[in-house]
Amino acid sequence: MQQPVVENAQLSAYLNSLMKKIAKRYGVTDPPRVVVADTPFAQGMTDYSNVYISRGMLYAIGNEAQLVALLAHEFGHIRLHHDEEPASGDSDAVASVVGSITGSSIAERETYDVVAAQFEQKKETAADEFGAKTARDLGYNPYQFANLFETLWKQSGLGTIATIKALKDTHKTLKGRAESIKAYLKRQGFANTGN
Repeated sequence: MQQPVVENAQLSAYLNSLMKKIAKRYGVTDPPRVVVADTPFAQGMTDYSNVYISRGMLYAIGNEAQLVALLAHEFGHIRLHHDEEPASGDSDAVASVVGSITGSSIAERETYDVVAAQFEQKKETAADEFGAKTARDLGYNPYQFANLFETLWKQSGLGTIATIKALKDTHKTLKGRAESIKAYLKRQGFANTGN
């Protein structure tokens, strides 16, 4: 991440203690380091050796359950080896077929973008589920992770534009992610404990 970082020893120690707790759950003794990016935008990401949480995301997070689930989500990308999966999935093959059928290079390119985005969204969904389940396993209410995405969705004010844009984006809409997490938790039989 290219942003400057927030230098706060107490905050860093707290975030990294939560990451150690998450990693310990999976027998990992050398967890990624958590770094706070000094940006007002609500972001979280990993470069597979560090986890970056923005200052804006920390302001949006309402409780420790949400924070643990978000950190576990980023840890999940590492644990699920998302860096080792091809970025495009079956995009080339599907786009080629569409291009052949339609005779349109524009349709082929647009199809590639949509299929590639759907593949990346599957990785995000897997990491979301990993984060929610890990939060639950550590004693937190996993529904708080969905609540975080609902809060971010409301704060974004993007509505329909974001829904359309998500067709070609690597992430579902924030509202879609919240709904997906809730559906996953219900399928797993995880109770919403309210805290």
